[in-house]
Amino acid sequence: FCAWQVDEGGRASAFARSFDGLEPRDGLPRYPRQMEFALSNTCNLSCAMCNGDFSSTIRSRLERRAPLAAAYGDRFFDELEEFLPHLERASFLGGEPFLATESLRVLHMLADLPDPPEVVITTNGTIATPQVLGLIETLRPHIVVSLDGATSGTYESIRSGARFERVMANLDRFIDILGPSGVSVAHCLMTSNWSEFDRLLGLAEERVQLEHALGEAAVEEFALRTLLDAARVAGVPVELLVGVFLAGEDDLVGIDDDDIVAVVDM
Repeated sequence: FCAWQVDEGGRASAFARSFDGLEPRDGLPRYPRQMEFALSNTCNLSCAMCNGDFSSTIRSRLERRAPLAAAYGDRFFDELEEFLPHLERASFLGGEPFLATESLRVLHMLADLPDPPEVVITTNGTIATPQVLGLIETLRPHIVVSLDGATSGTYESIRSGARFERVMANLDRFIDILGPSGVSVAHCLMTSNWSEFDRLLGLAEERVQLEHALGEAAVEEFALRTLLDAARVAGVPVELLVGVFLAGEDDLVGIDDDDIVAVVDM
């Protein structure tokens, strides 16, 4: 499972490394220290790279398949209650966690704890109801907003059903509550959006000062590796993607002309 990740980016980038800090401290633990919740495919979008197993909207409107049966009833949540106080970290994926009844129920259970664990929520950024904002205020989670374009035209062509300006407004609301370090942006690089990759990094840099968070050397290493990965994933020559950066803002996330030459030489 991890071999391709090691081959592509080295051992440090392998998904399994994220569990290194969770080795048992004293024998076999009675309770898990981390849980990941993907409880429902309930979602309000029809994204180009998704399918009906992860989006109820795609499943019903495009694939014309029957809805997934609800898998988690009251018994599940009653049993879960014993485990939640022992968690150090809880992650939520979708569907859309801020829309799915099951995910919201667990989030409320965590919010009721006297000492909630660290919480990470991956969201499409379209939902910012009073209920959601209240949970964010209480749990202080780390929020990952999926953003697959830097302009409304590109973004909305990929994430059908979303409105770019609304998502950006919600992204800023999340940052206002949690601060720049409490919000991240996730990006699915595709042939339909690679030409905006520099602008997307610019949008992120405006909101999160990467140099402050990572240090100059770490940012430069990240920028160079990202540029090479972007060219490979998008299926375009690296020189073409370099041209996009050169035509954009100077010194974007630590990439300068010397770095461009080094990438092309590689």
